[in-house]
Amino acid sequence: SGQQWVSEQVVTFWIDSINRAKLQNQQEVQTALQELNEGSRISARNGLIGFIISILLGICAIWFISRSILLPLKTLSSGLKRISFDKQHRPIALRGGEEFTELADVYNDMSRQLHEEETLRSEFIATLSHEIRTPLSSIHESVNMIVEEVLGTINDKQRKFLEIAGLELRRINKLLNYLLNVSVLEDDHRDKNSGVVDTKQLVLSSAELFYPLIKTKNLKLKFLGLHDCPGVFGVKEEMQQVFVNIIGNAVKYSPENGMVTVSWAKEKGNRYLLFHVADAGPGIPEDEQSLIFTKYYRTKDARGHLDGVGLGLAIARRIINSYGGTIRVVNNPDAGCTFSFTLPIPAKTGKTLPPNPEENACAMDS
Repeated sequence: SGQQWVSEQVVTFWIDSINRAKLQNQQEVQTALQELNEGSRISARNGLIGFIISILLGICAIWFISRSILLPLKTLSSGLKRISFDKQHRPIALRGGEEFTELADVYNDMSRQLHEEETLRSEFIATLSHEIRTPLSSIHESVNMIVEEVLGTINDKQRKFLEIAGLELRRINKLLNYLLNVSVLEDDHRDKNSGVVDTKQLVLSSAELFYPLIKTKNLKLKFLGLHDCPGVFGVKEEMQQVFVNIIGNAVKYSPENGMVTVSWAKEKGNRYLLFHVADAGPGIPEDEQSLIFTKYYRTKDARGHLDGVGLGLAIARRIINSYGGTIRVVNNPDAGCTFSFTLPIPAKTGKTLPPNPEENACAMDS
């Protein structure tokens, strides 16, 4: 046998040492991998939390910036709408920097100047109307005396021209009444002797004023559910003025052989009545619908060939708003437009349900 260099015991020791080293190395590698995985999970979790926090901070920053920009712009927009629709001057304060402060100062100066000019114009019109009425009354009485031949007999030709003068005097007097109504309604401290007003009587008496024009144009007036309509609460003369102006507007713009419809319903928790006055006229262009309630404004189609000064709807809106109501207009799908407005009812009123239009309707033919 050959010479044995290493004994069997040494070889066995070496093998055991190698196995122990291998096992220890595997354990160390496994431990390092576990630590690496744990570190990766922690890093991913921290990254996700940081990402969420960044998103939240971004949202908060966007909300803050948007609020600091949009809120002043919304305040400014509301102020411009007040000037456009109500001619009201109310100073505003804008936060958000020097630029917004300067913008608020410019707006307040403009609003104040417009308010002062509107006040001066209203006072001038009211004063002028009062001053004109006295000589106008004298002229009207003089014309009546001549027509009645108090000062002597007149011929037919003279009578004809005097009757024309009388008609023109009445037209001017009606215009002055409109102007005076505007000046009175603009006084927010006017006395209000409010009470319950019969709605049926309001509608019928208002329509009756336009009977000559209704007959001339061969119009039909339909009143839906008028017999069951509760009374409205307010000053009778002001309630009457609302219906006269709106029904008169519908009659004026309706074509020959057309129809004007008046209907109603309960609204706003039975505290208000919602009225609809529909006609079959030419309608109102959408770009002018926000302007027709402005004093002295008349639609482009009406200028030049229809009488009026653009005060009827402005007066109606002023009265309705003073009672907490609203008014709006929409064009009908087929023809014409519908004015919808709300008026208050007494606090203690029976809960009368809106009637069935087909079961309860009355009509006025020419």
